[in-house]
Amino acid sequence: MFDMTQLQSWPRAISISAQQPNRGSCETECPTILVVDSIAITRECLLHMVASRPGGARVEGVPDASIAVMEQPDLVLVYARATPVDKEPVIRQFDLIRSRYGPAPIVVIADLDDHECMLAAFRHAARGYVPTTLPRLVVVAAIELVLAGGTFVPEQIISRHLVPSVVPVDPPPSEPASPATGPDMLLTTRETDVLQLLREGKPNKVIAYALQISESTVKVHVRNIMKKLRATNRTQVALFTHVSCAGSAAVTAVGT
Repeated sequence: MFDMTQLQSWPRAISISAQQPNRGSCETECPTILVVDSIAITRECLLHMVASRPGGARVEGVPDASIAVMEQPDLVLVYARATPVDKEPVIRQFDLIRSRYGPAPIVVIADLDDHECMLAAFRHAARGYVPTTLPRLVVVAAIELVLAGGTFVPEQIISRHLVPSVVPVDPPPSEPASPATGPDMLLTTRETDVLQLLREGKPNKVIAYALQISESTVKVHVRNIMKKLRATNRTQVALFTHVSCAGSAAVTAVGT
């Protein structure tokens, strides 16, 4: 039968050293990596995963960053589990790591695949955020990137949350307003005369001469026509009336 008193003699920290053949001495060339995880079984799994990196690594695991097991790690791996990075338990680990190991880069492994948690991790000077949904090889590659001086951001968080905010999207082409229909479409006889000449592309001065009215009166008629057709320029006036005629919706003239 297992004796629970044996637990008292178990080490609080686990140390693993792994080395690939013909890669030199791990004591002098391999990076040192500290794994911080409060659960023993997952901590040991992380230790073996990290130690399997090409070239080997000297890795040590502790349940809490307050436990000193090495002088200065090359990287600290913190398992935040499902706890948001901006909550006290995780922030405490960050503070302990910063106070004890200074500039050592931190990589966060988290169960939360969420961009807010990722941003919180980077606000606390993390150099990588690795969701547990990623495969082992990607996690190892992320550690390699941070060891080389880079920063790891998971692709699925970028594509889901960040890309739409930084990649400009062309707005849909604006469509001209539809011409008015109903009572607002009714034009006076003089406005109908002006409209006919507008459709022929005649300028105001020519329209005034043809209808024997002043140019200022032509401008008033043009303004009224544009208002009734909900047009913003003379080209739209010609377009709208062309569409109306093509659709057999003739412009109705009323008395002057």
